[in-house]
Amino acid sequence: MHYSIVRELSHPASPHEVALARDPAGNAVVLKRLRESHHDRVDLALRLELEAAVLSDLGGRRGVVRLVALEHSPLTIAMEHVSGGSLADRLREVRDRRIGFPLARVRDVARGILEALGHLHANGVAHRDIKPSNILFAGDGTVRLIDFGVAARADPKRGGQLY
Repeated sequence: MHYSIVRELSHPASPHEVALARDPAGNAVVLKRLRESHHDRVDLALRLELEAAVLSDLGGRRGVVRLVALEHSPLTIAMEHVSGGSLADRLREVRDRRIGFPLARVRDVARGILEALGHLHANGVAHRDIKPSNILFAGDGTVRLIDFGVAARADPKRGGQLY
C-alpha cells in the first residue's frame, strides 16, 4: 500500500520516523518505522516487531490504538490516527488557562486508562511508558494508549517473566 506523508510527527533525533499520512483512500493514519540510519540496530528492530505484534493482537480494543496495516521492507506500522489530542495537551491547557478539569471527566479518563491497562495486563503485556503524552483522545473523547515501543510481554515458558 502506498501512503502519502502529510507531516513528520517525531523529533529528528528519534530512532523512529513517525508521520501523519494518508492511505490511498484518503484516510488519515500514523506511520512508524525505524529510520534508515538505525537499520543496523537489531535491538530497535526487535522492539518495533514486538510493538507490531502487540498492536496486531490487542489493538483497537479497550483503549489500545488500532493497527491499520503492517508493511515490510522496512517494517512499518500503520496505526489509526487519533485526532483529539493528548492528555499532556489537555493538562497544559488547564494549567495555562487556569481552568478546572471537571471531576466527571477526570473519572472518565482514569477509567479509560485503567480499562486499557487491565486489558493489556490480562493479555500478558506491560506498557512500561504510561505518561500523559502517550494517552490520546479519539474524536468522541475516549482514551487510546499509544507508543508500545518499550512494552514487554510475559513469557509463560519462563514463569511469566517479561521479555
